[in-house]
Amino acid sequence: MTLDQNPLVFESANNLSDEVILDNYIDDHNYSRFLQSSRNILLVGERGSGKTMALLFNSWRVQNLRAEKKGEASPLDSIGVYVPCNTPLTHKTEYQLLDKRLASAISEHFFVLYITHAFVDTLRTIEEVCECSGGEDIRDEVSFILGDELPTGRTVFDSVKKFIRRELLETQRTLNSGDPKAFYQNTYTLSSSFVPLLDTFCGHIATLKKSHFRLMIDDAHSLNGYQTRSLNSWIAYRDHSRISFKVAVAQMGHNTKITATGGSLIDGHDYSEATATTTRSGPVV
Repeated sequence: MTLDQNPLVFESANNLSDEVILDNYIDDHNYSRFLQSSRNILLVGERGSGKTMALLFNSWRVQNLRAEKKGEASPLDSIGVYVPCNTPLTHKTEYQLLDKRLASAISEHFFVLYITHAFVDTLRTIEEVCECSGGEDIRDEVSFILGDELPTGRTVFDSVKKFIRRELLETQRTLNSGDPKAFYQNTYTLSSSFVPLLDTFCGHIATLKKSHFRLMIDDAHSLNGYQTRSLNSWIAYRDHSRISFKVAVAQMGHNTKITATGGSLIDGHDYSEATATTTRSGPVV
């Protein structure tokens, strides 16, 4: 491939179509097996080393496109959910006006809503899943978990997306109210919202009963300190049967491995670390 044929000379991986990513990524099976496993993985590398490209290649959309071109069944056994962190939402600084306890709660709240939004946005693109998600029992259970009636939507996943956008707006309005004592009371955590939603969808939708979800957190160095410690706490969970975390972080922005409760992640036990030493198209073999 010459420089004028390489799309990554002119664009970052986030701005490429699924087709371009699939056509240009150099898949190294020794490397990809880390990202396709059920273990927690910390992917560390300099900026431009291919971390984002690796995560996007292993996302549901690209892997499903790959299966379609090979004439294979949809890869529902392992579903990659891409969660970019270098966004305006993760750069919000209102938490700095709060005491530590409230700052931690609101930071995790924003992060969990963002992960949940990426999760349901992925599910709504899976035809086999949407076909089985129309039951009122699912909507009722989701409403119970979220503590509010769901907005109308074509699928329950569309409704949850609308709900999350409304929650983000309500949270922002409360924080911007000007009242120094104002705090958004309905904050969510991973265990109080995302995990119950995951269990509900996998329990009611037959095609998801054996699925493993790889939550691929890109540019994790953009998270604030509270969100980093929350993420570390999730990584420290011992149960990898349903979800695992694949976390890409720039080497220069490599953050602490301290959890929200003051513990520490243990390399080789809580996670495995991989170093991204890649070309602009994929890992160096």
